[in-house]
Amino acid sequence: MVEPAVESSTTLYNAILAEFKGTSFLFEHAGREYSRVAVTNRIRELSARTIGKEVTAHLIRHHRGTVLSERFGISKAASELGHSSIATTKAFYDHSKLSDAEYLQSVERTS
Repeated sequence: MVEPAVESSTTLYNAILAEFKGTSFLFEHAGREYSRVAVTNRIRELSARTIGKEVTAHLIRHHRGTVLSERFGISKAASELGHSSIATTKAFYDHSKLSDAEYLQSVERTS
């Protein structure tokens, strides 16, 4: 059985790929990239329609950084996220020493 969070994540990912069919940029219209605000608004609307919950582009990035950090380590996460300093990545994505309540609080602060 697939966990509901994983199923929702996969459903949203597939909806984003279907909605944004960029060739040069993932998020583009007529060959020009969308603004950060436009991407966030479109993802928020799409997620509400698709999974019944508003999700922002920032929250997706944070989730991806956390997954990368947990699976492949801080160095790989820093590289994939484009951080010039591992300290930046560690400050936001290293949750290994946080309790569940502290982790949830850190996610809420950054989203």
